[in-house]
Amino acid sequence: MKWYAGVLNLLYKPLCPICQRNAQSVFCIDCDRQILACQNPKLAQEFINQKIPLFIWGKYEAVLKRAVEACKYANSPEIAIELGKRIGESWQQKVGRNIALVPIPLHSEKLKLRGFNQAERLAVGFSDRSQIPCHSHLLTRIKNTQPQFQMSDIQARMENLKDAFNAKKTSLNGIILVDDIYTSGTTIREAIAAFDQVGTKIVAVVVLARPPKS
Repeated sequence: MKWYAGVLNLLYKPLCPICQRNAQSVFCIDCDRQILACQNPKLAQEFINQKIPLFIWGKYEAVLKRAVEACKYANSPEIAIELGKRIGESWQQKVGRNIALVPIPLHSEKLKLRGFNQAERLAVGFSDRSQIPCHSHLLTRIKNTQPQFQMSDIQARMENLKDAFNAKKTSLNGIILVDDIYTSGTTIREAIAAFDQVGTKIVAVVVLARPPKS
């Protein structure tokens, strides 16, 4: 019955969520190649508040941008998991013991509408490759904020996210925050502030991508 199994594999072969062509795992060969072309040669490192390292996997453009949009708006959480694995495969930093990944959360109302948190899915994929545990429960979004990309004014972005998060106290030695897109950095800074209030150290911030002009 090998021929029967072969027919089934052909008929039910997964489709690439970006272009709808036959996929190898999550993406087709062409989209996979184009996504890798958006990657930084190595995890680009900057600093937040002059002390917390910020690692950016790639540029939010071309197929990588389409992949993120398909993930969020076409109900394809598997995209974020796969992209999180790419981040984990690029991760070379040593962070010590008792460190966990914490994704930037969605508000409960937005989570109901979308059905999943793309940052959490990224963190799950990242954890799979890096073996750093993911603790999604440590940060909660308590304010149902407006999308940041809809606001061009920096002050409006800051007011929109002020006191948006609540962090739980933990015995961890430190936390790596994980998010999908980094623009002005307001979201990340508010999350850092929430953990500062409970005395938890942020050892790094890891994001999938940043728009070229941000």
